[in-house]
Amino acid sequence: MRLEDFLFLEGWEWQGDIKKYQLKPGDEISIVSTRDKKGYFYGALAAFGGHDDAKYAYLLVNIDDTFYMPLYPYGLAVLGVDMWTPYGTMLLKYDTVADVYIVAEIPGYLIPIRNKLEIKVGYPKVVDTIFGKHVNTATITAYALYLYILIIDEELFKKSYKELMT
Repeated sequence: MRLEDFLFLEGWEWQGDIKKYQLKPGDEISIVSTRDKKGYFYGALAAFGGHDDAKYAYLLVNIDDTFYMPLYPYGLAVLGVDMWTPYGTMLLKYDTVADVYIVAEIPGYLIPIRNKLEIKVGYPKVVDTIFGKHVNTATITAYALYLYILIIDEELFKKSYKELMT
């Protein structure tokens, strides 16, 4: 479904927020956790900072256990996913001088949510790197944002969709 189509549909609403967290090694915080709700995923982004260890934090997007995307700044940098694109999985910033690391998952199309959406930020205690194991010690700051469409009245949504397509 195209985003423009939603302008003509009823029974839905935007869901989104920007949140700030202090993460200690071993933390994993759920930003969004929906069950038995339908909708469409638009995108999520996380910025980590405050210490060099912040590059080992992660953003996790899980849609119906079929779209499962963990985004680690360090891992994306090692893979070379560091060029900006208008959509997809991306490493937007990897600044080891200012200790700012930003990752995003912005699909090129709306991904249907049939039953479950989970978005989390985390900061493991121990990380495997290409040089061996690294133990995180510092508390870091994470900013996370997300946006998705929630179907609030499925019958009204279906009716308006049918009218749009005929």
